[in-house]
Amino acid sequence: MKNFSTYINEKLKITKKLLDNQHNNGYEYVDLGLPSGTMWGVCNLGGEEETDYGIYFQWGDTELKDHEKYTESDNKFINIYNLVEKYNLNDGLEELEPEDDAAHVNMGGKWRIPTPEQFSELKKYTTNEWRHDYNGSGVNGRLYTSKQNGNTIFFPANGSCNKNTKYAQRNDLCMYWTNKLVSKRKIAAFCYTMYKNSFIDVNQTERYIGCGIRPCFVK
Repeated sequence: MKNFSTYINEKLKITKKLLDNQHNNGYEYVDLGLPSGTMWGVCNLGGEEETDYGIYFQWGDTELKDHEKYTESDNKFINIYNLVEKYNLNDGLEELEPEDDAAHVNMGGKWRIPTPEQFSELKKYTTNEWRHDYNGSGVNGRLYTSKQNGNTIFFPANGSCNKNTKYAQRNDLCMYWTNKLVSKRKIAAFCYTMYKNSFIDVNQTERYIGCGIRPCFVK
């Protein structure tokens, strides 16, 4: 068990980190010194602290609230005939437009949902490790540390929401949407997946699944 002095010192470190962070359009971000100039949000969309899970969004959904259910019929782009009305094989759209980008709609400014390439860059130019009970929060997740400037960013293991289970694999798995569809399989989009073991990659995920969003922008 941590003594009081250790507890206070950890809290002071967290507070200093938050104070050191910069702001864009009123929201905190971390500069990891990435070549693209991408700045990453401190917390998930819908969260207030870096350990908050935030809102679970279907791909392309912008409402700042969790769904009662996460199914095809509950997706705003799928009609009563189970046909995809936008981002389909006919319209040629593969990346979210601003009006369907939850980060942009809710945060404004330059904030966006990351691209697959931005997640790949994050992985390449940082070291990362799985953290259990991060800073005594009771939340597990993956901590990234910049190879350029030593700044850090934490992704809580939010799991996902599907038609059968809400918050599946929470504290064991991180799942974060990208802004891009799978071109040959329009019902799926790319999602950055981080397990507590060494597997970290961009995967295909059904777009009606509820996943987290970590906003970013290019400065």
